[in-house]
Amino acid sequence: NSSSNADEIYKWTDKNGRIHFSDKPFIKGQKKAKLPSVEKVNIEKRIKKLKKYSDKSCVNHGGIDCSQGIDKADGSVICLDGYKKTLIKFKERCTNAKLTAKTSLVEKSGTTRIDVALRNESAIKAKNISVKYRLEEFRETEFELDGANEIEPYGLENYTFFSSKKLDIKYPTRKIKGKAIVKCDNCSNIRRIR
Repeated sequence: NSSSNADEIYKWTDKNGRIHFSDKPFIKGQKKAKLPSVEKVNIEKRIKKLKKYSDKSCVNHGGIDCSQGIDKADGSVICLDGYKKTLIKFKERCTNAKLTAKTSLVEKSGTTRIDVALRNESAIKAKNISVKYRLEEFRETEFELDGANEIEPYGLENYTFFSSKKLDIKYPTRKIKGKAIVKCDNCSNIRRIR
């Protein structure tokens, strides 16, 4: 850091008590002002240093506490343990719930059971959840799965469909294939786990 040499600055107070500054003396009794030194800072170097000592996410701090709102100092998120030095911004992480889905399908003794496990990996409650299973061979055939309407932050819910018969009536000996379709009012893209 280096100090820059500024011209002399003068200071005076008028009859109304207001303080004035000038770089030229023009009234009797004015004094040289004592100002702090001006320093030049290498911004790139400072940012690099901050990034080195700041976490990129709240993973090591229990996750994001979106209920705390924005960190007013820098606009970033606040972690569940109160940590405020993450590099991620509030607006990027606290608007949508983030779900992962794992599907299980079991056909046994002429019955069919479909399970979809949904995990909420965010600090936002997932709302108005709908889970369906669509058969691959018959795109118009969908089955609604039973389960919770909401998933709490970092929560896990299971959704189930059970049938006492085979779903593929046309080809009862063929193993059925399909995919789970998950929707909710405030979910981002759902990540699938095989």
